[in-house]
Amino acid sequence: MSVATVTFPYFLTGVVSNLNEVMMKDYFIKSVWSSIEANTDITLSEIRKLSKSPITNDRLKALLCIRQQEFFEPSTFLIARKLIDDVDNDCRWQSIIIVGEFIQVKRNEIWEIILQYGNSVDDDTRTAIATVLLEHFLEIYENDLDSILEELIEHSRSGEMNLLRTLSICWPDISSAGKQKIEQICKTLPKIP
Repeated sequence: MSVATVTFPYFLTGVVSNLNEVMMKDYFIKSVWSSIEANTDITLSEIRKLSKSPITNDRLKALLCIRQQEFFEPSTFLIARKLIDDVDNDCRWQSIIIVGEFIQVKRNEIWEIILQYGNSVDDDTRTAIATVLLEHFLEIYENDLDSILEELIEHSRSGEMNLLRTLSICWPDISSAGKQKIEQICKTLPKIP
C-alpha cells in the first residue's frame, strides 16, 4: 500500500505536511498491527527493549505488541505506565489503552494516573484520560461514585482545575442519577477559561 503525496498551494503547505505525517503514521500503525498478527513470536524481553528505544516507532511497536498479543501482566503495566509521558501522542494513547486493561486489578494505581494526567495542561492527554480511563473507572466503580466525585472536587478546589475539564468530557455508561451528579458538578463549579 502506498501513500499518495499531493501538491497544494503554498499557504496550505504546513497543513498538508501534517496531513501526510498523519497518513504515514496511520499506515505505520496498520502495517505493524498486521505484522504482529502474522508473527506472534515477539518476546517480553524484545518488547522491553523496543519500549526504551529513542525511536518513536519502536516504542509504538512495543505498545502495539502488548495490545495485539494481550500481554496484560504486571511488567507490561509498568512499560505502558512509563510511556504515558511519551512525547508522541500515539504512544501516549496506546499506553493509556493498555493501562486501562488493568482498571479492575490495579484500582489505586489507575486512580493515581487519572488524578495526575487528568490534570494535565495537554488537551489530548486529558481527552485520553477522560475517554479511556475515567469513563471506564466510573462505570466499574459506580457504587463508589459519590466518593470518587468528592475526591475530584477536593482536588479541583486545591488548584487542580483541569480535572474538572477531564470530568466534563467523559461520558460513562452509568445510571441517569450518576450522570446527573456529574453534570451538576460540572455546572456548579467555576468555569475554566
